[in-house]
Amino acid sequence: LGNSTPPSETELVRAAARTFMAHRTVARVGRTYAIEVGFTSRNPASAAAVANGIGQAYILDLLQSKYQTTRLASDWLQDRIKELQNRALTADKAVVEYKEKNNIVSMDGGAGSTVSGRLIGEQQLAEFNTQLINARVATGEAKARVQRINDILKQDSPDAVTADALHNDVITRMRN
Repeated sequence: LGNSTPPSETELVRAAARTFMAHRTVARVGRTYAIEVGFTSRNPASAAAVANGIGQAYILDLLQSKYQTTRLASDWLQDRIKELQNRALTADKAVVEYKEKNNIVSMDGGAGSTVSGRLIGEQQLAEFNTQLINARVATGEAKARVQRINDILKQDSPDAVTADALHNDVITRMRN
């Protein structure tokens, strides 16, 4: 006995983990999504505290995972909004440049009207306006999604789901 070395910290942690695992039970309740967590100990209060701690740790981990996923989606949407705003600005600039280049003062000159001896390209103007409208609509949709995600983050609700999450293939496979 005199020449035995005391156990290392790693050995003590492993022994404690083995003891913990031997005394805890986790089982699915029937065919439900409920989980029964149990822990056996000589002290019933300690056993209840450990079982409750396991449940709380699980819920906390789940909340943190959902928060992180929502934060990533929010960051992506913020980037997408910036991109769409830049596209809208580019489209606006293109319309202004086109108007300046062709001396167009207003778009209500009518078909066949001329400015500086040239016909106004109404089809091109309509295309620019369509692109501008599409960019603004996409920006509005992205802003609405970001607002929904921010509302979810403020509510701190673990069961809140965004429409994007409902249609996300990865999340659907994880649920299955």
